[in-house]
Amino acid sequence: MIDSKLILTSKNHETGVSLYTFLLTYPRVILPEVNTHRMLSRNTASSRAIPASKQRSRVLAMPFVPVTIGKNQKGMQAGKELEGWRHFVAVNTWKLARYPSVLASWILEKVGAHKQVVNRIVEPWTWTQQVVTCTDLKNVFKLRNHPDAEPHFQLLAAQMQEQVEYVEKLFETVNFDCREPGDAPCTLGAVNPALGVLRVQMLRPGDWHMPFITDMDIYPVEMLKSISVARCARTSYYLPENGKWSTPERDMELCGRLSSSGHWSPFEHVATPVAEDVYIGNFRSWKQYRKEYPEEHGGDRQ
Repeated sequence: MIDSKLILTSKNHETGVSLYTFLLTYPRVILPEVNTHRMLSRNTASSRAIPASKQRSRVLAMPFVPVTIGKNQKGMQAGKELEGWRHFVAVNTWKLARYPSVLASWILEKVGAHKQVVNRIVEPWTWTQQVVTCTDLKNVFKLRNHPDAEPHFQLLAAQMQEQVEYVEKLFETVNFDCREPGDAPCTLGAVNPALGVLRVQMLRPGDWHMPFITDMDIYPVEMLKSISVARCARTSYYLPENGKWSTPERDMELCGRLSSSGHWSPFEHVATPVAEDVYIGNFRSWKQYRKEYPEEHGGDRQ
C-alpha cells in the first residue's frame, strides 16, 4: 500500500531545474517525519474530513500493519527481525489492538463527538494520502533512502528516487524543446504507469505547472490554476463526501474559500518557471501561484 506516483514533472526550459509533484500513500504514523522536510510543499488528506464510519471501515478492512518488526535495542533503529512465534505474536497483537479503538470510535460517534476527535483514536492503523511538490530532493533521498531511516519512509523514498531518476533520463533522451512560439508546451502523458510516472513536460516562463489538470480540462489558464489548487487541497480529482468526480464549479468555489480564509498551502503546488536560477520561497527557479497574492503572508510582513 506504500505508494508513490509522480503525477507531474515540469522542467524549466531556461534553467533546467525540474519541479516534481507526487501523490503519496503511506501509513499516517510517519506523517510527522515526512513533514520535517521543509523544502517540500505538501497537502495531506485530513482525518477531520473523513466520515468516522468510513474511517472505521477502512481500519477494519485494510489496516496499516508494520512491514518489519525488529528486536528491541538501544537507539532509534530496531535490531534483527523478530522470528517464529515472536513475530507471529507481534504482528497479530498489532492487528488485534485496532478493535478496541474501533469500538471506542463508534461509541464516541454515538454520543455525538465530531469526527475530528473520533477519527484520531484509530490513526495508528490508517493510511494517508499527500500531495508533495518540490524542486530539491537530494537531501530527502540521502536521509530517507538509507538503511538507518524509518523503514516505511525508506520504502517510500526509494520509490520516489527511482521515479525522479527515470524522468531525468527521459529529459536527456526525448526532445521536449520542439514547440514553436505560441504553441502549447510539449507534454508526454502516462509516461510509465507501471513505475508510477505520469505526466512530463517542458515549460517556459508564462507556462504553468498545474497538478491534476488533464487534457479534458479545456478552460482558460486562470480557471485551470484555480481548479488545480482545489484538487491539490483535496489531494484528489474526487469529492470526499461521495467519491464523484469534482466539477469546475465546485473547484472554483473551493479555491475562492481557500484564498479568502488564508489557507495558502494548496497554492504552492501550482507554479510558473522563472528565467533566473534563484530560490523563491522553497522552490528553485519556480514561482508559486501563492506569490501572486499580496496577502499570502497573512499580515506578518506588512
